[in-house]
Amino acid sequence: MSAYNIELPGVVIAGLFKKAIVQGEGKAVQGEIVQTGQVSTPAPQPVAREPKLPASPPPVMPARPTSTPAATETVPAVPAPASAYKVLGNNRQHVAVIVRFPGEAFLPENHLQMLTKMLGACKLNLGDVAIVNDATQQVNINVLKDQLSPKRVLLFGVAPEETGLPLNFPAFKDQEYAGSTYLYTPSLDELNKETEEGKLLKRRLWESLKKIFGV
Repeated sequence: MSAYNIELPGVVIAGLFKKAIVQGEGKAVQGEIVQTGQVSTPAPQPVAREPKLPASPPPVMPARPTSTPAATETVPAVPAPASAYKVLGNNRQHVAVIVRFPGEAFLPENHLQMLTKMLGACKLNLGDVAIVNDATQQVNINVLKDQLSPKRVLLFGVAPEETGLPLNFPAFKDQEYAGSTYLYTPSLDELNKETEEGKLLKRRLWESLKKIFGV
């Protein structure tokens, strides 16, 4: 046997070529297809990666409902007087009488006499009340209350809302509000007429005065 013709067992040959071996043409060795004169290197296998999930969008917070302020009555702006209200009377019983007579300090003499008679029927006199002329100093009810602390307020020809009261009520209907009783009536000019209409208005006034003064 020639030294150039030594045949090695297949196990020895496999140990010498662990990765790849050339053996003929187009034969598979260790699960790979090889070509003559070339050594086949296994192709790198792709690494399986977990699929990347799309980022979750931030939670959408529901919009806060815009609070709608509760509806309120419009109160007319009534300016405060530059000085304390001038009054006729001593206000001993805390009864405010609001009239409106332009050109008068308080009210004409004939209307004062009628008012005095009505007060007398209610067991009151001028010393028990405070008469304010809205025509000379526009009445702001809050300022008036601070000055006179009235328990009862008589409005002759001056509508409640004109004084800054946040409510309105019909004539000859007594109205309780914030610790005071209010009575609104037509003006003394209308009440002090010697007509059937004037007499009717005076009767209605008397019924209202009896109720609020308890006579």
